Parts: sequence; structure tokens; C-alpha cells
Amino acid sequence: MGEMVIRDLRRNNFRNYYPVGFLDDNPTKKGSSIHGVPVLGGLKELEEILKQEKVEAIIVAITSINYQKLRDIHQKARRAGIKEIKTIPRLYAYTEPQVDTLRLEDLRVEDLLKREEVRVEKEKIREFLRGKRVLITGAGGSIGSELTRQVASFGPERLVLFEIDETELHRMMLELEDLYPEVKERTAFVVGDITDGEKVERVFEEHRPEIVFHAA
Repeated sequence: MGEMVIRDLRRNNFRNYYPVGFLDDNPTKKGSSIHGVPVLGGLKELEEILKQEKVEAIIVAITSINYQKLRDIHQKARRAGIKEIKTIPRLYAYTEPQVDTLRLEDLRVEDLLKREEVRVEKEKIREFLRGKRVLITGAGGSIGSELTRQVASFGPERLVLFEIDETELHRMMLELEDLYPEVKERTAFVVGDITDGEKVERVFEEHRPEIVFHAA
């Protein structure tokens, strides 16, 4: 996952972040480099490395990290004066072919609380969605766009994206074309307001969705 982060930073010409180093608890990786970025040490050395490298932001690329380790990173970062801590959306661990660093999430207070780990039953989800006609409302929003990416990865027969913002819908079209071109060819992009009853009825009549994710 960390290697995917570096690849995406390079694709974006390091416009938001410039990587100074990796931290990894595997001692055999220390001193090596990935895409020219050195592995500086393990998490135990975090505070020392933050000061040495004059770090301004941390990206936590461990999707399976537990709350104790995340809390430890948070506390050490705060002591070093670092306020920007980003995490990878958890769903990336299951379906995404690449990381989009523009969609990194801020570390939230609730991430630091003990909670039962959520286990995603990927094969059951695939069985549920594959070959189905799926409608997603609010498909260009933060929740709807993530749903779109996840549903597309499971091979629906038809994907109908319903969104009031034409610009956001066009952005999703370009993203699907890049990530899932075969699904994009089976996708209908519908500009409309879900409070327009007649429009919604026409969409249902034309596309006959079997599953609806209502994110608008």
C-alpha cells in the first residue's frame, strides 16, 4: 500500500506531498529504498525521524492498523508538532487497483477509539452484485463516488449513476474510464434531481435497477 501511495504521488508530480521516507517495522527493509524513497526505520523511531527529516505530514498506509498503534502514531506526531495525519480509506484494501492520494482521509478521533474490526466478506459482496443492474443516487458525492468505485470493481451487468451535478458526473465517467473501462461501457450517466418524481420514474422504467444505493 505504501508503494502504491508513492506511485500515485509521482503520477501527480508530487503536487500535494513530497515523500522523504518510509517507516516499516520489518528490520530487513531498513536502508533499502522503494521508487527512490528510503526506508528510514520502524515506527518505534517515529519521533526521532520526524524531527530529523523536518516532516510536515504523515500518511498512514496500513489499512489493517489497530487503534493502539494508530493512537501511538497520533500522540508522537502531536508531540512533534505535526497536525496533518492522513489515512487510506479502508475499502482500498479489498478492491482498489491503485491509491488516489487526492482521496486520502484525515485521521478522525473515532479512529483512535477501540472498536471491533470490520471484516468485509468480499466474495459474498461479489456474488450479490455481479451481473446485477445497480442504481446509485448522488453518485458524484463523497459517499456515492466511493460506492461507485466499489460496485464497479465487482462487475455489475449495468451501472446507473444518478447525480444532480453534471461536472461531478463527468468526473466519475473519466475515473471509470481509467479504472474500469469495461464497466464504463455498461454505465448510464444520468443528470437529475431525485426530488423530481417524474425523472426518477423514467430512470426506473428505462434501466430497471435490481439494487439501489441511495447516497443522494
